[in-house]
Amino acid sequence: MPSKYFVVLLADLGIPGHAFISLGREDEELQSSITDGTWGMYPKDSVSGLESFFIGEVLGVIKDDYLRNKDYSLIIEVSEDEYNDAKAVLEKWRSKNYELLKSDCLSFVIEMANAISDKITIIPRTGFDNLPAEYLKELILENK
Repeated sequence: MPSKYFVVLLADLGIPGHAFISLGREDEELQSSITDGTWGMYPKDSVSGLESFFIGEVLGVIKDDYLRNKDYSLIIEVSEDEYNDAKAVLEKWRSKNYELLKSDCLSFVIEMANAISDKITIIPRTGFDNLPAEYLKELILENK
């Protein structure tokens, strides 16, 4: 029996909050759930994150967010091909720069959602939805 694959979109309620993703699968043969990883996009230097709003791109980095608080989560079951598409988005973002509101943690999550957009309805990022937790809360409501 084939494994099931999942893309999970996550956010925490901190100020300003953070959005991140997790990739996982259920292995029927092993009879277990496997988390392949949980990651988020950050400025390489935390001070430069806010500066990027004014000066443009700064160095970015994908970090392990496995232990980060998860206030909101949207779990989407995907095909193996879609799972591989999600992994390709992750790899693409490993070499991206960070820019607040353009190439930040929420932009990363939105691009991941777009990679599996036939599974969910993507909402625009506007107003208060620029905050990670607010965006994910609205995305969850849109996809109930």
